[in-house]
Amino acid sequence: MSKYASLLLEEGRGNIDQAREVFERALRYNSAQVDLWQSYLNLCTQHCAADNTLVRGIFERAVTAVGSHMKGAQIWLDYIDYETSNLNMGFVNVICYSAA
Repeated sequence: MSKYASLLLEEGRGNIDQAREVFERALRYNSAQVDLWQSYLNLCTQHCAADNTLVRGIFERAVTAVGSHMKGAQIWLDYIDYETSNLNMGFVNVICYSAA
């Protein structure tokens, strides 16, 4: 899935909206796939970082879908790192409390 989305991002093949749509369609049917969420979040944090609302919304959907999965811990950590890098320390406290 992430290879296909990467191909869409290559010059002349598409844009971030098309790559995001690939992930959105896949998650409609596989919302419990931690690896799929991680790939999607990596794509969004790299290419949509300026849109904090969008990225935060995707993180929220991810932790709701797979946050309690045994492999979901990395998504929580990535979420905390993302908010820390944006200096949203109050929100980091809320995330840490939610993760516990």
